[in-house]
Amino acid sequence: MNYSSIASSIRSAISSLEQCVSDVKSISFSGVWSGDAYNNLSSNLNTSISNINTQKDESLKYADALDKLQEYKDKKETYDNLNNELNGIPNNAENASARHNLINEINSLGTSLSSLKSEIQSLLSGISSVGTEFEIVNYQVSDNYSEYVVDLYDFLNLFNSGTLTKMPDSGTGSSLYDYYSKEEVDNKINDIKSQYSGRSAAVNCALGIMEMAADVGVKLDYDWGGGHTSVTSTDAVATGTDCSAFASWAINQGAAETFNTQSTAGLIGVGSQTSFEDAQQGDILVYRNNSQGHVVMIIDNDPETQQFLVAEAASPDTGVVMKTRSYASLAGIYQARDLSSIYND
Repeated sequence: MNYSSIASSIRSAISSLEQCVSDVKSISFSGVWSGDAYNNLSSNLNTSISNINTQKDESLKYADALDKLQEYKDKKETYDNLNNELNGIPNNAENASARHNLINEINSLGTSLSSLKSEIQSLLSGISSVGTEFEIVNYQVSDNYSEYVVDLYDFLNLFNSGTLTKMPDSGTGSSLYDYYSKEEVDNKINDIKSQYSGRSAAVNCALGIMEMAADVGVKLDYDWGGGHTSVTSTDAVATGTDCSAFASWAINQGAAETFNTQSTAGLIGVGSQTSFEDAQQGDILVYRNNSQGHVVMIIDNDPETQQFLVAEAASPDTGVVMKTRSYASLAGIYQARDLSSIYND
């Protein structure tokens, strides 16, 4: 994705909008309208034009932020390549000069990246109407696609597109078994577990069963209280599960020993608390407040943009989904739980 091309499209649309506003302002209604009718029309037009100008200014800031993001992306790629090059040069006297030059270049790029990040954050702080959209555009998935059974970027776009429908609560199409046999579902999960272990198995089993549903145009069903037997089965996930049972099932696919299904009250005490920046794939984000609670599984974490990519049984209306969650939206509410002890890694 080229963010600068998006910024250019935004500026082009704004230019057309400015021409439309200019055309409206040039029209004189005084010959047709008079008195209160004219005054009301004039007042409404001025209010509308003021609102348009506010949105125009924020959209221009958004375009500026996208340009900065493209610059950041390009420099970050160079920064990573130079670090890889440095790691491949033996640290000895013969290579001292070459390493010194590379280190200076890397440090300079690091300073530039930090400055760009601050500039982007400053631009975003002045935007109210397009901030959420920026989070979606901004997310950068892991460079190591071999870790995942799906292309994370394409899979996220599939959920964001709104083309997937939630399974009905009852009747035809209410279970994954209306589309696949139990053997096919079990074979999918077992195949993933034969290729991955620990955290990777947990994450990829969650993605794998969600992908099976997505391939037939649906999202897995959310069923409040669903799946809460001692150990959530794949059958429960296929037919309807809630947030904590879905997370417990996924964790169990990568656990070193059998992981018993937990409620959110139980999951908030599993593993150890960690920072958002240090949370890894397969860890969870959980909150509990009296009778209210929710838990999501971390699929990917991008500390640079301070966003998670998560899988969660979201609600009866939306089903099981993949989405982005910003650190800012979670701060002070959710805990990140490090499940290294569960995965034995």
